[in-house]
Amino acid sequence: MFAYTFPKQSMFNEAFCRDTSVKIRSQLEIKRRRGDFTGAFAVYGYLKDPENKNHLVADTYAADVVRDIFRWKMDGISAGDIADRLNVSGILAPMDYKKSLGMRFSTPFRTHTHACWNAATVLRILKNAVYTGVLVQGKNTTPSYKVKRRIVKPCAEWNIVKGTHEAIISPDDFEIVQNVLARDTRTSPGSSTVELFSGIVYCGECGASMIRKTVPSEKRNTFIMFVRRIK
Repeated sequence: MFAYTFPKQSMFNEAFCRDTSVKIRSQLEIKRRRGDFTGAFAVYGYLKDPENKNHLVADTYAADVVRDIFRWKMDGISAGDIADRLNVSGILAPMDYKKSLGMRFSTPFRTHTHACWNAATVLRILKNAVYTGVLVQGKNTTPSYKVKRRIVKPCAEWNIVKGTHEAIISPDDFEIVQNVLARDTRTSPGSSTVELFSGIVYCGECGASMIRKTVPSEKRNTFIMFVRRIK
């Protein structure tokens, strides 16, 4: 009798788990399509609305930091230098800032007791359209409730809804920053402004970007030339 009952019960349990998974996925998809935020934690610069956990509201302090990051990038400052500025100023990195607000935030990628700003963190902020009031969700999924390995969905299947929350960065400024990132512009050491031809001059043969190189001569005259950047 037990040999017959156990497989039958196991089949019922598996069917229940499958149905529950389908229902949860369907509900999350409905929420994402109508512009509800479904993440566990709000992105840096925002907080979950106390009256509606599916709505984002601007975090006054962190939002100002985000604005500074975008402004510095538009001035041509590299992501690494921006991270250094934030660290020197004592600005808490997103991970530690969330914890300072009492959030039980953790990540398996943490390697130090105190998190610091780095270029990767700055770039994630600069490339995130959420700061323009747009929610982009549903980028990743799992094949089934049994398989926990996450896969990236095609862009056409992402849930993108505009005007879901207050914008911290204007669409125009966001577009400018994306163009700056695409051109890979940066300030030279000891300079506070972007070079005139930064991100504009390319090799006519291979298309690689060119960099400015100063060559001093014996007569103390300086020659400036452009050389191909080796990747």
